[in-house]
This record gives sequence, C-alpha cells and structure tokens, in this order.
Amino acid sequence: MAEIVNSIAAKVAALLVVPIGKHICYPFKYESNMEELKQQVEKLINARDRVQHSVDTAKRQGDEIEKDVEKWLNSVDAFAAQLLVKSIIDGEEDREKKNLCSIGCCPNLISLYSLSKKAANTAKDGVDLLAEGQFKDVSHRLAIRRTKSVYNRGYEDFGSRMPVFEKVMKALDDDAVNLIGVYGMGGVGKTTLVKRVAAQVLEDKLFDVVVMAEVTQTLNIKNIQEQIADELGLDFHEKSLSGRAARLRDKLKKETNVLVILDNIWEKLNLDDVGIPCLDDERASDTQEVVNERGRNAYKRQCKLLLTCRDRDVLQNDMDTQENFLVDVLSDVEAMNLFWKIISHSKEKLDFVPIAVEIVRKCAGLPIAITTIANALKNKDVSDWKNALQWLRRSNPKPIKGMEASVYSTIELSYNILGFEEQSFFLLCCLCIPGFDFLTSDLFKYSMGLGLFKDVDTMEEGRNRMHTLIGNLKALCLLLDGNAKDSVKMHDIIHAVAVSIASSKDKLMFNILNVTSIKETLEEKLPKDSIVLSLPRRDFNELPERLEFPKLELLYLCNDELSLQIPDAFFDGVKELKVLDLTAFNLLSLPSSLCRLTNLQTLCLDNCLIGEITIIGELKKLEILSFLDSKFEQLPGEIRQLTRLRLLDLSNCSKLKVITPNVLSSLSRLEELYMGNGFVQWDAEGQGNASLAELKQLSNLTTLEIHVLDAQIMPHDLFFWNLERYKIFIGDVWNWSGKYETSRTLKLKLNNSFFLSDGIKFLLNRAEDLYLDEPKGAKNLLHELNGEGFQQLKHLHIQNAPQTQYIINSVGWGICNIFPQRLESLILHNLINLENIYHGQLTAESFSQLKVIKVRKCDRLKYLTLPMAGNLSQLQEIEVTHCRKLEQIVLMESRQVHKNEEIIKIEFTQLRTLTLQCLPRLTRFGFNAFTANMRFLEILAEDDTDSFIPFFSENVLLPRLENLKLCSINIECRWLDQLPAVSSCCQTLVTLIVEECNCLKFLFSYSMVKSLVQLRELRIQNCKSMERIINIEESAEEERIINMIFPKLNLLVLKGLPKLTGFGSGNSIEFPSLDTLGILDCPMLRMFFSGSTCANITVSKEQEATSSCADVYPLLDKKVLLPSLMDLELDSISSEVIWHSQLLATSSFLRNLTFLMIFDLGDLKYLFSSSMANSVVQLNILKIRDCKVMEAVIVKEEKGSSAVLFPNLRVLTLRNLPKLARFCCFNRNLIDPCSSLVQNMTASEECSGMDSKENLQANNIQPLFDEKVGLLNIKKLSIKEMGNLRKIWYDQLYSDSFSKLEQVKVYGCNNILNVFPSNMLGRLQRLEILEVQNCDSVEEIFELDVLDSKKTHAIAAAQLRTLQIHDLPKLKHVWNVDSQVILSYQNLRSILVRNCDSLKSLFPVSVARGLVQLEELSIQYCCMMEEITAKDDGVEVEAVLRFAFPQLTKLELWDLSRLKSFYQGSYISEWPALKTLEVWDCNEVEILVSQVLSHGESRHEIPTGQPLFFVEKVPFPSLKFLALDWNCIWKEMLHGKFPEYLCKLNYLDLVGPFKETAICPSCFLHKLSNLETLCVSFGFLKELLLCEGLGCKEKHTESPGKLSCLELYKLFDLHMWEESSEFGKVFQNLKRLRLELCGNLTSLMSSSMTFKHLTTLEVEKCGGLLNLMAPSVAKSLMQLTRMDITDCEMIEEIITHKEDEAVNQIIFNRLEYLGLNCLPSLTAFYSGSWTIEFPSLQKVVVKQCPNMKLFSRGVLSTPRLHTLQIADEEDVGCWEGDLNTTIEQQCIEK
Repeated sequence: MAEIVNSIAAKVAALLVVPIGKHICYPFKYESNMEELKQQVEKLINARDRVQHSVDTAKRQGDEIEKDVEKWLNSVDAFAAQLLVKSIIDGEEDREKKNLCSIGCCPNLISLYSLSKKAANTAKDGVDLLAEGQFKDVSHRLAIRRTKSVYNRGYEDFGSRMPVFEKVMKALDDDAVNLIGVYGMGGVGKTTLVKRVAAQVLEDKLFDVVVMAEVTQTLNIKNIQEQIADELGLDFHEKSLSGRAARLRDKLKKETNVLVILDNIWEKLNLDDVGIPCLDDERASDTQEVVNERGRNAYKRQCKLLLTCRDRDVLQNDMDTQENFLVDVLSDVEAMNLFWKIISHSKEKLDFVPIAVEIVRKCAGLPIAITTIANALKNKDVSDWKNALQWLRRSNPKPIKGMEASVYSTIELSYNILGFEEQSFFLLCCLCIPGFDFLTSDLFKYSMGLGLFKDVDTMEEGRNRMHTLIGNLKALCLLLDGNAKDSVKMHDIIHAVAVSIASSKDKLMFNILNVTSIKETLEEKLPKDSIVLSLPRRDFNELPERLEFPKLELLYLCNDELSLQIPDAFFDGVKELKVLDLTAFNLLSLPSSLCRLTNLQTLCLDNCLIGEITIIGELKKLEILSFLDSKFEQLPGEIRQLTRLRLLDLSNCSKLKVITPNVLSSLSRLEELYMGNGFVQWDAEGQGNASLAELKQLSNLTTLEIHVLDAQIMPHDLFFWNLERYKIFIGDVWNWSGKYETSRTLKLKLNNSFFLSDGIKFLLNRAEDLYLDEPKGAKNLLHELNGEGFQQLKHLHIQNAPQTQYIINSVGWGICNIFPQRLESLILHNLINLENIYHGQLTAESFSQLKVIKVRKCDRLKYLTLPMAGNLSQLQEIEVTHCRKLEQIVLMESRQVHKNEEIIKIEFTQLRTLTLQCLPRLTRFGFNAFTANMRFLEILAEDDTDSFIPFFSENVLLPRLENLKLCSINIECRWLDQLPAVSSCCQTLVTLIVEECNCLKFLFSYSMVKSLVQLRELRIQNCKSMERIINIEESAEEERIINMIFPKLNLLVLKGLPKLTGFGSGNSIEFPSLDTLGILDCPMLRMFFSGSTCANITVSKEQEATSSCADVYPLLDKKVLLPSLMDLELDSISSEVIWHSQLLATSSFLRNLTFLMIFDLGDLKYLFSSSMANSVVQLNILKIRDCKVMEAVIVKEEKGSSAVLFPNLRVLTLRNLPKLARFCCFNRNLIDPCSSLVQNMTASEECSGMDSKENLQANNIQPLFDEKVGLLNIKKLSIKEMGNLRKIWYDQLYSDSFSKLEQVKVYGCNNILNVFPSNMLGRLQRLEILEVQNCDSVEEIFELDVLDSKKTHAIAAAQLRTLQIHDLPKLKHVWNVDSQVILSYQNLRSILVRNCDSLKSLFPVSVARGLVQLEELSIQYCCMMEEITAKDDGVEVEAVLRFAFPQLTKLELWDLSRLKSFYQGSYISEWPALKTLEVWDCNEVEILVSQVLSHGESRHEIPTGQPLFFVEKVPFPSLKFLALDWNCIWKEMLHGKFPEYLCKLNYLDLVGPFKETAICPSCFLHKLSNLETLCVSFGFLKELLLCEGLGCKEKHTESPGKLSCLELYKLFDLHMWEESSEFGKVFQNLKRLRLELCGNLTSLMSSSMTFKHLTTLEVEKCGGLLNLMAPSVAKSLMQLTRMDITDCEMIEEIITHKEDEAVNQIIFNRLEYLGLNCLPSLTAFYSGSWTIEFPSLQKVVVKQCPNMKLFSRGVLSTPRLHTLQIADEEDVGCWEGDLNTTIEQQCIEK
C-alpha cells in the first residue's frame, strides 16, 4: 500500500516538475524562441510568395484556383496579421524587446515569459502551416462553356427560319434520332442557326453540355479534337491521334447529355477517328436513369450530333444522317428588313428606297451578301449606292467593299471541291441571265456539242450524266430548281461568282451583261483567245461585220429586236466554233459565212423567224439541230445531208406545214426527235409531205415526241422498241399544255377507227402517263385495253367515256391483279355512265401507291367506292367535283377482313388535300362493311331516314390534312368540328375554303380554334346561314373570358354571308401573321369581334338606351390585333366606324398596310383621323367607292398646318361619294359625336366642316385637295361620280404635292368647271394618261390663258401619251390657249373624243403640228365640231401649213354633222402610216381627200367642193381598212380616176343606199383586188354586188377580190337572194357570213347555193327568218366550225325538212360549236328523217328555246358531245346520254 502511495506521489511530482520546468524556461529561452519564430516566418512568407506567384500565373491563364490553395493563402495572411509576427515582418522586434525592461536594464520576467511562450507557439503554428503549403498544383483548367448570349450573338429571328429551327429542335428531342444534318449554300446562315439551336437546348435544359467545333475544308482531325477538348476542359497528354480519340471518347461517354455540333463539314468524317462515340453503340447501350418525382426519366446518357454542310449528299450518303434540313435564303421582306437594320437609315429617305429595293433583290436573300453590302454602304451618299447597284447589275460586285473577302471567298470554296467535269458544267450554267431559268435541254445541247462529258457514246448516256451533275450541284446548293419543269437556275450571287471564275485567264468564258455597245465590246474589249461568249437577252443595235475569235467554241446570242440582221461575213473568224445558239433572230436568210463553220456540232435557232435555211445542209459534222419555238413553214430536203445528226428539235414549230419527204428517214443516226406541238401534217402516202412510215428507218431512236391527228394513217407495222422517253399523242383532242412529270406519256383517242397495233400495245404497256379519250364499248376499261396489266403506269387520265361502267371489273375473275400496281394518280372526267371505279375484289397491293384521285362530271355516279384506307396509305389528294347524283363516298371493307374484326377508325395518314365541290346530293363520306350488292347502301339510308347521319363517318380521321375545300354540298351540322374528320385535322390544316354550305351557322367551336396553329388561308363564301365564324356558346363558363390567336393565318376572306354578325367574341383576338383581310357583302356585320359575355351585351343595351353615341361601334377595335396587315378590303358591311378612335395613336396596328379598299359602307362618314393617317406610312393603294354619307377621307382632330400624308401612296381612287367635298378637313363631330366640343361649334362649322378662317370666306369654292394635303408620291388618281365636288385643286398646293402624277381619270363630276387650272400645269411633267368623262359642267381641260404674256412653250403634261374625253356637253376647249402660248405634245399616242356637243375644234395649230408620235385619233358624236384643227388668232404662221402624222395608223370620225375639213386654212397633210380610216355620218364632207397640185406656185388652188383632207402625194399609202358612206366614194370618183389609196384595201365597211348613182358599186368593188372583208349597212345588196348596166363594160357575177367575209346589217332587199342564183357565185368563196337585223329575210340559203368554204355562220335579230337552209346547202357546209343563231323570233327549224334529194345523210364534218339562243318558235334543229352526223361537235348551247322538243327525228350522231349548256355559265349543263334525249328531258322539265 505504501509503495502504491509512494509511486503515485512520485508520478504526481514528475507531472508537476516537467510543466513547471517548461514554463520556467520560457523567460530564459526568449532569444532562441524569437529566433526560431523569425526563421519560420521567413520560410512561410517565402512559401506564400511562391504559391501566390503560381496563383497569379494561373489566373492570368484563366484557370480556376483550387479551394485549398485559397484557404491556405488566407491562413497565411491571418498568420502574418498577428502582432508578434507582424512586428517581425516589419522589423520592429527590437522595439518590443526594449519594452520588456520595467526598471532601467532590469528585464520584466512576466512580459518575457509571455512573449517567449507566444513565440514558441507561433513558431510551431508556422511549422504546421508551412507543411500544409506543399501543393503540387495550385489551379485547374476550366472547360470552355459558351453561354447562351454567345450562341445567340448575331442571330435574327426571321420567320422563314422558324420552321427549320423548330424541326431541328424536334429532332433533337426525339430519342430515336441521334444524327442530324443542316445544309444550305455558303453564307446562307447555317452556322448562325445551329448556334441559336445550341442556346435554346441549354435554356430548355435539353442537354447539359453543348460543344461546337468547326471543320475546315482541309480536314484536320487534331484541330477538331482540340476544339472539343477545350470546351470539355479536357487536357490531352497523349501524342497520337488515336490516343487522343480514345481519351475524348471516354470523356464524352462520361457526360450525361451532350450535344456535339460539327460545323461546316466538307467531306466524309470518320467520327471514330475524332473520338466521338459510335452513335449506334450509344443507342444500344444501357442508359443511366435518374427518376424524378413524376416517375419519368429525367436524364439519359446520350451523345447527339448536329452537322452543318453545304452538300446534302455528304450528310445523307457519307455521314448517314437520319434527318436533314435545308436552310434557304431569306424572303424579300426579311432581306429588306435586315438591310435597313444594318444601314440604320430612315426608310423615309425616298431617294435611297428604290436603290435599296434593287440592291436587296440582287442579293436574292443571301444573308452574307446583304450584310456585307449593307455595311459597305452604311453612312454613304446616294451616289455610292448607285455605284454599288451598277456593279451588281453587271454581275461583278467585287469592287464593293468586303465582297471579295467575305462573299466571293465563301462561295469559291464550294467550287474548288468540285471535280473537273462538275466545274466545267457549273461554269456553263452561268451563261444565262442571273435569276432566270436555264432549260436543261439547252444545257444538254451545249454540253454534248462541246464534248463536255467524257466516255459517253450515246445521247441517253450523256443525258444521264448531265442529270447526275445537276443533282450534285443542287446538293451543294450551287444550282437551284427553276420555276419551270426541266430547268435550273443560279442564285444571283452564286452566278456573279461563277461569272467571275469563268472570265479568269485560264477559263476565258464571258457572259456579257449590261454593256452599252455590243459591237465595240466584241471588237475591242474581249480577249481574242476567248473560248465561250454569251450575250443573253440583248437589244442589239448593231453587230460587227466579222467576229475575230479564232479559239471560240461556243457562241450564244439572244436578241430582242427581230429587225436586226446578221452580217454575211459574221462567222468568218470563228471557224473552231462547236456550239452556236441564235435565239429570237429574224433569219429570213442565213449569212453565207455559216457554211464555213465546219466543226459545228450544235446549232440552235430557237424562237426565230426563219426563211431560207438550205445552207444548213452543208454543216456535215452537225449532231444537234434545234428549231424550238421558231416560225418557218418548210423543212427543206437539204437537211437529209446531215447524216451525223443525232438530235432534231422541232418542238412548238406551229407554222411548220411541210417536211420534205424522205428527209427524216435519211437521218439514220437520229437518237432524239422532238416534234411536239408543231408539225401534224403527216402524209399517209409520203408524196407531198413526210409520212410516219419514215420513222421505221430510225432504228437508233430513243426519244420521240410527235402528234398524229388521225389514227388511221398510223402504219400497223410501226414499232418503237428502243424508246426510253416519249410523248406520243394520237387524236385531235389533245394539246401540249400541262406538266409532264414522267418520261413516257401516251395520249390516245380511242374512237371507232382506232386500231391497237402491236406497236401501240407496246407503248401502252410501257407508258407511265396515259390519257384516254372516247374509249368505245369498254365496260371494263383497263382489262379490255391490256389484259396483262399496266406495270409501268403511274398516271391515268380517262375522259369522255360514255359507255364505261367500271375502270376495273374483277367479278368472275377472282382477285384481280390487272389494276396498275404503281399507279400514283387517277383522273376521271365526264364518264357519264360510270357506276364505280372498280367492281369486285382487288389484290392487297391495288391502290397502294395511289397519291391523287380526281373525279369530275360523272353524273350517274351514285356511290364512289374506294378500298379501305389501308390500301390508300399513300393517298395525298382527293378531288370530287360536279357529280350531280353522287350520294356517298364509301370506303369498302375487304372480304379478307375477319368477320369478327371490328374496325375502330380509319386514318388517311398521308392525305393532304380534300376537295368536295358541287355535289348537291352528297350526304356521307365514310365506310361500310363489304357487300356485293350496292343496293345495301340504299337500304341503310332508307332505314335511317329519321336519324342524323354525319357527313363524315365518326371513325374516318384525316390527321395530316392540310387543304380542305367544301363547296356546294349539304353539311347538316351547325359547325364544322362537329365532324370528327375535320376536328382530327385541325392541328395540320393550312388552307380551308367553305363555299355555299348553307346549313352551317358557325365554322368553328372555340376549342377547335385553339388547335388551328398551322392555318394560313381561310375563305368562307356564300354561306347563307352563317352567323359567326367562331361559336363560343358551347364553351364552358370558365372559358367565356377568352383570348384567341390564329398564329399563322395570313389570308382571311369573308364574302357573301348575309347573316354574319361577327367573327367571334371574347376578350381579344390576335392575327400576328395576317397580311390580307377581305370582308365583302356581309350586310349584317357591324363589329368584327365583340365582347365575350352576356353581361357585356346587357351593358351595351343600357348604354344604347341612355346615350346617342352607344350604337356607334368600330368594326376593328382594341380587341382585334393585326400587326402584320398589308391588304384590307371592306365591301357592303354595316359599320359606321372602321377603327377604334384610340387604336392607332401609339400602336403599330396599320403601319404595314399597303392596300386599302373601302366599298359600299353606307354609314361611314370618314376613314381616318389625322393621327390614324400618320400611322399608315406604307399605304400604296387607296380605293374608296359607294360610301354615300362620307364627308371626308381624313378628319383632323385639331386645327393645324399642312402635313405630308401617306408618304408611299401611289394610287388613289375616289368614286361615288356624293357628300365628299374635301379630302381632309377639321370636324370634331365626325370623330367623336359625343364630344362637348360639338356643342360649342357654330352652325356653319358643323355644316361645312371648314376651318374657322375658311368660314369667313364662305362664298369661296372649297377644293378637294387643299394646301394641307401633301401627297408627294401619288402616280394614279381617279375621281369618279363625285356629285358634291366643284373644284379639285387648291390655288396654292403643298410643295411638290401631285408632282409625280402619271395617270388622272375624272368621271361623272358634274359640278367642276375645269380639270387642271394653270397653277397645276407645272406639276404635270410626268402625266401620261388623262381621261375625263361624263362631267356636265367642264368647259376646259387645261387652263392656259393666265400664263405669262411672253411667248413660251407651255410645259403642261409634256409626257402625255393617252387622252380620252367623253360626254362633256359644255366643253369648249381642251386647251384654253391664248395667242402667246405654243404647245408641244410629242409623246401623245392616242386621242379619243366622244359626245362633246359644244366643242368646235380639237387642236390648236401648235398642238396638231407637234403630234409626231400620234398613233390613234378618234372623234365621235361631236355635233358642233367644224374642224379638227383651229387657227391660232394672232399667231403668225406660214402661208401653207404642213401637218405630218408619221405614226398615225387609225383615224375615226363618227357622226360629226358640221365637220367640213381638217383645217380651214391652206395646208398640206401627210398620213404615211394610216391603215384604218373610218368616216361615218359626216354630212358636210363632200369629198374625202383632194390632191393639191404644186408647180412652184406660191398659192395652192382649192378645188370645187371642200375636201376633208388636202394632200400632196398619194394620200394614204398604207390604208387597209376603210369605213365610210358610199356617197363619199362616188362623189370623189366623179372628180377623177379611181382613188389609188384604195388599192391595198382588205377591209371595207360601206353604208348605203347605193341607188341612183352614176358609178356602179359592183364594178367599184371588183377593182379592189385585195378585198377580203366586206361589211354592208343600210342599202340594197343586189345593187351593190350585181352589175345593173350603169355603163359597165362587163357584168360581174363572181365575188369581188379575195372576198371571204361578209357582214350584212339592216339591208332591205335580202328576200331577193332567195330567188336569184347569181348570188350563189358571189358567195361561193365565203368563209364567214354574219347577218343582223335583216328583217325581210325568210330563208337564208336556198337550194341553189353552196357554201363549201364557209367556217363561221352568225345570224342575229332577223325577225322574218323561218328557216336557215335547205338540206342540200347543209351538205355543202363541210368546213363549217361555228354556227350561232340568236334572237330570230319566227324561225321554226334550222334545216328545212322539205326533202327532194335522193341522198339521206347530212354530215357537218368540222362543226365544233352550235348556239341556239332566244328562238321562241324553234321546234327542232331538223324535223326531217335524214341522218345527221356531227363528228367534231363539242359544244351545244340551247337557251330560251321553249318550244324545242327534239333536235332531229332521224339518226343523230354526236360522238364528242357530252353536255348540253343551258345557261351563260360554262358549268351549267345537263346530259342524258344523247342530244335528243337531253333536249326532250329539258322540254319535259319546263
């Protein structure tokens, strides 16, 4: 125990001694402890500085500092901040030591202890801190992550880019899509778009990481890896590319969601080489999922790739992208907005605007070009803009700043990656005009002629090679699809770059555009070693005599001036020429130097007027010869010498009538022959013309286009076994218009004479596009034509098949496989007995490829049966129209469907367009179970008569329908989306047209409106019951306060809706994209969009009861948002106010409005307030009509100074506005009828609406346009039917207002005195058209008598081209001119003056002598007119005036009862170009023309009898058309010999009578050797056409001259020709005969007459006519094509039935049109029993013939007639199988 105690005591003592000893030592170790601390502080400070240096370096490099380093540095700073340490650091420890002494030198032990201990402890802390500061790295490199703002920089939100953007976003969100491509031409904005996509996916958190790398044209994988690694924060330590790839792949796999964007790929890129994980492996690998609280996958580890490229093929073929999206150029509006945004110019700088428009148009929507040029022109003068535009016009914009570096280099990269053949072909494509189409046929002809394609032996191989090259260039966006089929074009900027490359020193290919002198350019400016020269679309004034380009291989000249002749030696210096294209030249004779082009391989003479071309036969090496669209009549025999010819193009040579026999058969190497829409005069025997048998010699033929009118001349042994492409038309019913999408088209008229030879059957079997007309006796059409089926057929069109019941009938055949399996379109037209498309069972593949089906005018079709939608999986368009008896469109279930299998729904997944029109009996579009007996459908309908059958079956869905047109059908529902089929497509619907659906009260429910996100076009017309477009009555109560939006709608038309009261109701409705709005003929419509609740309506009624203003509601108020509206048309609606009074002051509501039409708004008092007008800055066209109470167009809210209105207005029309007197006025009452200001206005202010200052001058006439109206840019002004208007212009107009007028029309303004006062004349420098009509008070047009007294040239309307003055009863002067004014109108071309009863003369002398451009002068019904030209009193003129009208071709003088002469003084007139002269009822004119004798006398003798014209030479050397009284002719002939000016007449219109004259009219007519047309009025035909012995040397019995057309009007003796056989010889050569108001005629053509050449017969208002002709005459009408009989009240039959001839058949072989109109006594066309045949008759019109009971009693044949038209409208007709039955049925129905 004691030991234990001792041990414990010892231990305690030890524990106490050690600490005490330690503490005792502190005062004694003070120095050593302080030294130790000092050393530790020094080490720590040095360590801190080293670390800080590393940190500073890392920060400068952008690295992130490690957290522990920052913490350590902070700890060191805290350590250094201690007082003791700080004193050491500051060197103040000695001072501290001194402070330890308390008394002199005696130390203070307590302080010493304390400092020593602190030093020891601090030193220990320093040691520990120093140990912690041993860092390997002080920082780490951050991954480079771009922010959203970086990605969005430079992006513009263009509407045209949004669809592409949305599609890319959708693809990125699709788990099944990992590889996406975006392509487009260089500079179009692909990179900008994908950057915007990157920003959006980050914002939407679709991806966690987005990395982007640019791929250069020279592939550098290391660079791509480094770009991706930098953005991922990855450092490569590996040196090899494969090692880097492995590291990058591992890094990407560890990321959760990463989008990799590879920008600007040029060629195939191996993703594995880069280190991008295999996307297939990614899709197949297990994904790591994090499930959020909703239980969905929040993340999936995946790497998606977005690529951009210029070449679609690289993406699609090399990179295997799953989806590719094209980035196209900007729209015109977007391009313009981008340009102005960069320029920062005000659009109101009018001088810049037209230049900017053309500059932007030349850039053709390419953003890089627009931005480059805009930046170059920013802050530049207009001269710089014009200079830039000039460079663009020349396709050489390189001099524009930045173009070469930015634009050219970008596009040239695309060219550089092409192969040699692709480059050559690309440069060939730039020979056209920029922006215009280039026909691929021309490119092919050029390429083959130049030998561009290597290793090509045949035309077929060359064509295939060309299409491959075109495809490659299109994939690179270096070529674009042309507007026309089989054409391409270049983007304007691409074209400019191509022209630049082509014209380089190593290419020497020149496209000459916009040069002033072609001759100088060809002779002096082009290198003599040029290889290609193209001069497209030039107006050549002159060509050099000889071209000197010894190396030239291709020359293309396109001329706009047919009068230009090619010099004879022109081609002497281009003997190496291989390709020559002369387009649009007058080649009546080819230059002789052409035969020296011995190397020529391609010659194109397209669109030329061609004469002698035999010289072409000397071009022995020629392989391609084209006459496309040229006019020539004969292909000469010399062409047979072209034995190497492989292609001959005679397409569209409509004048070609003769091909020398055996020419075609001699061209044995011919591979391609084009004769479409041209030569059809095939000779069956080959004697006088080419025969089809010649084609048998062309064994190499692979392409053929011909038209054979008559199938009977087809050789039965004609085969075309080698044809790869053909368009062969057989029959006279086909034309060549339309689009042909396939290479093999066959059109057959299958009448009774048609023989299906083996050759035709071969073509039938291979045809891809087949048209059939009049198939006879074919009840099962396709099988009877080809029992083996049509395996190649894609498009089938059948028309005019009256006997066809089914296209396919497989009953009795089992499952039928005859139906064309590849058929894509089926069009059936006018199959009047068609019962259905098919009957029986078809194979499962039938209809599987069908995309389009159209059925028109199949009147007996009751049920249109289609297979189930599964068979129609490709169907894109259904059109069924004008089938009068169609009741149901039925989808039939196949028998193969299991009986117990229930079909829940049918989806037409590809159907885009559905048109149902004019189907009055249609009740259902749906499906039924299969039944062999179609009567089953009728039973179903009968059993369910009381139940509602929806128009569309409930289980028929159209999920992708885009275009829906419902017209004239019975839809028995209140609104459309009650039909499930319609509601199923609302989200995809783009176009909706509803017309004449009279059961519809509404169009949509509100719920459907919310789904119409794609709707762009909406038309509702002529629906009599439509009350509102949107029905919200059925919406839930919580939906009543609604905001509607149609996001993409750009066209809305409401027309002919008599019960429509509004579009809808709610809080607001927005149309952000609507640019066109039309509301027409909706008389009940007052507000477009009203409040949504019943409470609102109640409030309105209370207001109406208490306020006189409450019933004035604006049509478009604040609830209607139309920010993009450009075109607004309002007609016949009930609104009193259009706009809300506070709508436009601060909004941009109408800032885009360019077209505004206001018609028949009977309660509208004004259109705009002045604040509204200031908002309509883009308005271009304004038309206001029939607004009966309108008082002003613009009403000013406040009195103020003048202002520029509508700065862009070009067209202004004001019509029938009886109360409108002023365009702009101050009248507060019009704007706000409830304003208290009204009560303070004076009575005079309220009445007149004038400013108070003007009220002081109440007697002054107020003008329409006063000094406050500034219309600076108006070009066309029409003022019509303005009864309240007294004055148009104010005396002092706004500066420059109306100074750009080009056209002025003033009609029906009965209170104005003149049109242009003197103060307006200086503003009319651009006026070209002036029309003044029906203005009862106008006394003068141009007021000139207040001009300066000095003699001057008045500048009034110096550019005037057309002047029309009608119905101005008080007009005294056109030009009210005094003696001091000289006028000149050298540009005036047409003058028409009519019904001006006070006008005594038309021109002053100064005007008449200056009309050097006048082409037409017509003066009619001016009863006071005494002379055409009046003397200028007081003006000195020469003794004999000379009036020359060198360009006048037409002169009309009608009913001028006082007219005596052209000019009362001495004068000579010249009329060298006059072709038409008409002088009617000018009773004072005794002699038409008199020749003045000139033998040096100073005075000219005037003969007895005042002539109308004095001339010096032959008066009218060019006269061809003459109309005048016979008296005028015989009086002139009495004074001398036969007038020489009549020798060239081919048209003569004479007015009788012809009795009792000394000149024989018949002899006169027989002297007119060129006479072709004779019109006779008011006289006796016998005296005119038959000699009566008036001193005649011979008696004429034949027709005069070349008479082929005779028109007779109000003749008195026509009964004579019924008895005279002499008339028969006169009429035997007639081609056209017309009679009107010849009441004495009872029968037109007696049996003694023949009319074997007659083609047209027209008879009108011949009241005594009983019949038209005898049967024998009818038989002679072999050439008659048109017969029209109208308003002959007594006629009973056309052909009399009195038959005495032995022949019993009448054939109207060529008659195509027969019109019988208003013939109340007509009983039949022919009541006899003879057979009548009309083999060509296509149209019969029978109207208002109430007693016509049949057409003919005999056999009647009309094989081509399929309808009887019974009204003026083309589509109003009927048909009952034949013409007789149809007329009988019409008689019964009457």
